[in-house]
Amino acid sequence: MKTLLIKKLNLACIIFVIFFIVLITFLPSTHLDADIYYHYKFASLLKNDFSLLTGFERLAYSITNRYSADLSYGYHLLFAPFTFIPDPVLAIKTFSLFLLLILLASFLYAFKKFALANPGLWLMVLIFGSTLFLERLTLSRPFLISLALTLLFLPQLFNKKYFSIFIISSLWSFFYVGWPLVVFLAAVYLFCQLIISRSFDFRLMVIPWVGASLGLLARTDFPNNLIMAYHQVYNSLQLKFSGLNLMLGTENQPLALFNFIDSSLIIFTLIIALLLIIPFIIKLALNNRAKQTLLFFYILTFTFLLATFLVTRFIEYLTIFVVLLSAIVLTLFKKSNLAPELNQLLVRLKSVFNRPMMLTFLWLAGLSLIFLPLITFYRQFKIAAPYQTYQTTAEWLKNNTPEDSIIFHTSWDTFPRLFFYNSHNRYLIGLDPTFMYLYNPQLYWQWRNITENVCVADYKLTGDCPADFKSPQLIAQTIKNQFNSEYIWAAECDFFAKFKKFLETNPEFFKKMIETEDSTVFQIINH
Repeated sequence: MKTLLIKKLNLACIIFVIFFIVLITFLPSTHLDADIYYHYKFASLLKNDFSLLTGFERLAYSITNRYSADLSYGYHLLFAPFTFIPDPVLAIKTFSLFLLLILLASFLYAFKKFALANPGLWLMVLIFGSTLFLERLTLSRPFLISLALTLLFLPQLFNKKYFSIFIISSLWSFFYVGWPLVVFLAAVYLFCQLIISRSFDFRLMVIPWVGASLGLLARTDFPNNLIMAYHQVYNSLQLKFSGLNLMLGTENQPLALFNFIDSSLIIFTLIIALLLIIPFIIKLALNNRAKQTLLFFYILTFTFLLATFLVTRFIEYLTIFVVLLSAIVLTLFKKSNLAPELNQLLVRLKSVFNRPMMLTFLWLAGLSLIFLPLITFYRQFKIAAPYQTYQTTAEWLKNNTPEDSIIFHTSWDTFPRLFFYNSHNRYLIGLDPTFMYLYNPQLYWQWRNITENVCVADYKLTGDCPADFKSPQLIAQTIKNQFNSEYIWAAECDFFAKFKKFLETNPEFFKKMIETEDSTVFQIINH
């Protein structure tokens, strides 16, 4: 009877999570992440032009022009059929739900293969244990495929399913630029195998490499995809940790401990519990497989914890490994010789909490874990840019400028929406500002200095701009000659207010063509 009740509870939790995912996908009228508009437009254009996979030329000053490769190759191919849905917003939401359901199914698959109990309850912990993790899930980016492949890969690794390891490794490099993770996971597993069993299965190192290599070779953008993976993974991190501020997104910034606790209290609590329980784990009479499993998941959990404090975006991997490790530890304790002691502890805890006031507190605490993410998302969607942001000025540029002309736009992260409404023009940079810096550091700093400091210096300013670098004529000449741009697009925000005011106060050089509440277009008329 008790077992049947637990099964029904787990099923109810799974159904509730699916319902919640559908709700947060379709209920909002906008999307939290602007990148999805770029991905949609790219996938939509693929239907008629597959050459985009090897020659995307909408970014004029990006290293992708030298090494033409699509960093989201398989993701865009997967997205393309969904763009047949006439309404772009509905197409985006449907594809987003598709990715999330794949991830949920992969999580449940991993639980089944590792023989872990209560998958529905742990799924609730996964989804509601960290609002930061949940926010990342709603971005609908290619990393969702990587998370799903991680969950599919782990059971194959532990069960030594060599052919499955090969297939998943191939898919990983075909779909996502973060494919080196599959090699890292295999290397950690072999390290644990060597420590615990004093053995080393060489095939588990070779097969992921071979699979990933064939996945790269199967893409039409080889070998540029390999070169761009190097720049995206290695060069980007090297520049970040060198202290160079390239104005990366918040996801690439460090995560403060307070912000981690505030956004991920349950995950933080589980991490503390996993640390405190280590002395008890040592007392367990475990076979080598169990020891190796624990060592593997502990190493990866705390590796991703460190990575998350350095770069926020690793929260998605950290959350998954914390939940998996917690479920594994609990399962091992239930099967161990310490189980009677644990039962006695549970009985004592039950006597403490089985009081009306404590039960009320626990119910309220449990409900708050569900409603807090909803409240957080409601607030985020309230301040999120609407779907139509930049539409008017982007379409004006499309209708009033020569095809393939380069638009001098003020910020790299506005590119996805501009491209969504206008693929007629080319833009300076988008997707990642690192790509422009790697293409030409002097050009990058000149762009930053013009838009942020109204200065044509082509180096990082450490003081005031030289007086002879500020003249309107020189700035007009620089934009026209150095960037080959005649039209300037300025976002309406405080960060670029100084630059916009400069353009407005020099109408003899910069003519205002159109202005809306979110952006303005100027034309260089005298240089």
